[in-house]
Amino acid sequence: MIFLCDTCSVLMVVRIAPNMFLDERFECRTSSLVREEIFRKQKFKEKYPWRDAFKNKIVAVSDSELKGGVFGVVEKTINVLFDAGKINEKTKRCFDLGRVDRTLAAISVSKEWGFCSHDRDLVDFLEQEFDKPSVSPLALYNLWIERDVLKYSSEHATIMSDWKTCNERPQPTSEIRRFCMLTNQEYLGT
Repeated sequence: MIFLCDTCSVLMVVRIAPNMFLDERFECRTSSLVREEIFRKQKFKEKYPWRDAFKNKIVAVSDSELKGGVFGVVEKTINVLFDAGKINEKTKRCFDLGRVDRTLAAISVSKEWGFCSHDRDLVDFLEQEFDKPSVSPLALYNLWIERDVLKYSSEHATIMSDWKTCNERPQPTSEIRRFCMLTNQEYLGT
């Protein structure tokens, strides 16, 4: 299972796979915290004017399901690390994650789900403290192609080229190479 922890990751791939949260084959989950931000913040309305068309497709897992089991213990552990001023070994500065990001980190760890996020501090924190590597939106797409959940289409290429127009973060070089190998197409995104 992959937990999409930020709005940009969701918005990058939902047009490619509108049923990603409804169809179990995609193995994707998100939180109401992420969903609410997508539809509440004005900047997303301006940057992604099409987002309302996907309102019924971006379905969050219930908070009671996400926060069950060992969630409370993991959340306390994460808060202790932050209260102690845990240092990011890459930047040599204290990690800086807000309450929502800490909650999302605790969900990913407690559920033992992979995660997709562009938040550099969240990615570094989960990799450093919990040995959890992140998955990029393009890596998700490649995974879906490999699992035969999706077939490459020119419409997907157009959406990925829009990632550049929307100034999304660049995708990993290794995933770009993997995309080209899987699709026999040039990658036009960021």
